[in-house]
Amino acid sequence: MMKIMAPHDQISSTKKRQETVRTGSAPPDRTGVKSAAFAYNYYRRRARLRWSIIPSSKKVTLGVDIGEDELKIVKTARISNDRSKLIDCRSIPFEPGISRGDPGFHQFLRSSVFAIAGPDRQYDVWTLISPANLDVRTIKIPKVPKAQIPNAIYWTVKRETNFNEKESLIDFEVQGEELDNGIVKIGVLAYIVPRKDLDEIRDLFSRSGLTVRGVTLAPFAIQNIFRSGWPPSHDKPVGVLHIGNEQSRIDVFSRGNLVLTRTMRAGIASLVEAFDEANEAKRKVARAAGEELLRASENEAGKMPGDTEALILGIFSGSFGPDESIGSTGLGEEAVFEMLKPALDRIAKQVERTFEHYSLTLRNEKVETIYFSCEAGYWERPFDFIADQLGIERNVLDPLHQGTVLTDEVLMPATIAERVPFAAAVGLALSDKLRTPNLIFTYRDKEELGKIARINLGIFCVFIAVILALTGVFFWQSRIAGQKEAEIARLQGELDRYTPQSNQTTIAALAAKAIAQRRVLAEQSNRLLGAAVIGELASLTPPNIRLLSVRADLGGKPDERDNKNPSATETKNPAEMKNKAKRGLVLEGIVTGSRDAQVASLAGYLMKLSASRLFVHPVVSSNTTESYPDEGEVLRFSLEIGLP
Repeated sequence: MMKIMAPHDQISSTKKRQETVRTGSAPPDRTGVKSAAFAYNYYRRRARLRWSIIPSSKKVTLGVDIGEDELKIVKTARISNDRSKLIDCRSIPFEPGISRGDPGFHQFLRSSVFAIAGPDRQYDVWTLISPANLDVRTIKIPKVPKAQIPNAIYWTVKRETNFNEKESLIDFEVQGEELDNGIVKIGVLAYIVPRKDLDEIRDLFSRSGLTVRGVTLAPFAIQNIFRSGWPPSHDKPVGVLHIGNEQSRIDVFSRGNLVLTRTMRAGIASLVEAFDEANEAKRKVARAAGEELLRASENEAGKMPGDTEALILGIFSGSFGPDESIGSTGLGEEAVFEMLKPALDRIAKQVERTFEHYSLTLRNEKVETIYFSCEAGYWERPFDFIADQLGIERNVLDPLHQGTVLTDEVLMPATIAERVPFAAAVGLALSDKLRTPNLIFTYRDKEELGKIARINLGIFCVFIAVILALTGVFFWQSRIAGQKEAEIARLQGELDRYTPQSNQTTIAALAAKAIAQRRVLAEQSNRLLGAAVIGELASLTPPNIRLLSVRADLGGKPDERDNKNPSATETKNPAEMKNKAKRGLVLEGIVTGSRDAQVASLAGYLMKLSASRLFVHPVVSSNTTESYPDEGEVLRFSLEIGLP
């Protein structure tokens, strides 16, 4: 497996803000196209030698998470059906002066992906769609045949949401059978996404010259992590709280399946507002106490440098120690935490209400464990506070932790604050068409693919049946051929052992015997020839033809001299023998019926006589029209027929 290390000259946007808070000036930019191109050429040179010796056949997947100001890309390779190996993970800040909507972003995205993908173009790219307008709901449908499940889900969601299919895309994931008031039903997680959001993300990658294999949602990316077995398995439901910049998301998973997701308008921005409100409240108290107390309060509360968000992000990224004063505020971690408590308390109540809704309404199961994830990093105090408010066990969603994932000596972020923001990108890199909902490959596409697969399976089965049948025929014919060859060998052996005693006397005796047998057959044929001729004429003559006379020349008896001397026939003149042996019939008759049909009837009669094996070359010698009192006008004819 190719080993890919992240370049050391890259710094994240969070670190840029930290440096701004500490020094008051922006650090010089050390990233961009140049570093991406350098990395791409570097990995290409390394890969040429390794891949020329051991060609790679493992499936490679790139998870691309496009944030507000940076890309997070994780590269994995499938080593078995349910296990993957981490090859590379990298956070790449946007180039200065560009944003996601700028034309230059396409080249930046392309170069960044190629830098991590390396020279191997056989990889799948998975990315996320914005969850702003996402509608995810858990529904239960009656137990119906498999072919009717899509229609049942479609009309159930249609009845509950009344969505517009032209503007929105619907898909679902069947999660198994469940008991609902003693009735077995099918649990389904259905989700509705605006088509314009999907078209935007596909257009973004298309303009960048990249082909997207899958587009999914952030909750499903986290679901991949639980289904892959990277975190410890849980028999009880677990919750995941993801704190973003503008909003947060609460996900509930049961046995690796996403059963509930909820978005709330509370994130890092809410913490920033809470900090500013607390700081302003202290200033008002100081002003009311007097000018001297104001200066003392300002020394205690601190003067903000103008970037509160960067300050909060610096705390989450672990840039300040527990006992270190934060930036130019002069405040410690405990003081800042106390100022953020009101906002954290509101988040905890939102999470608590979500868990109660799940326990009472959906599954009657209590969430006993919560995982925390944050785009900004990891700060232990807020997460401990929220977990204590909920009274449940707390964990951090850190799939990149050493010992948790399979790595190939990948240079991963050293601190937990740097690893936690990669959770969604890791989940994307673990995506698979069999276990990950894909917005560009919905249930309709799966149905079409299923039909094609069934047709291919049928063709394959027929092909195998034909091959087996032909194989059976081949072995049967081989067996028959073997038996024939054995029989031929046996007969050939007998022929080789047989030595007949042949001489002139033996041959003459055999010839005389054959001539005698032939003469007996000729005599029997002559005796029966008359009866055979009359019978054949009776069967072939139609009702509208009457024979008036039949004259037959069947030949005379064999010459007595021929009987005494069989070789005398050889001395006779062949012409005389031919005239003497000539035998035949002369038929005279009439054809009744209409005049037009008489000729046709006679011609048909002639054809029947010609087809008989007993008559030779029948010809009409004469035919005239005559008048009979009873029959009227008839066709009188005369036929000459030879005998064999």
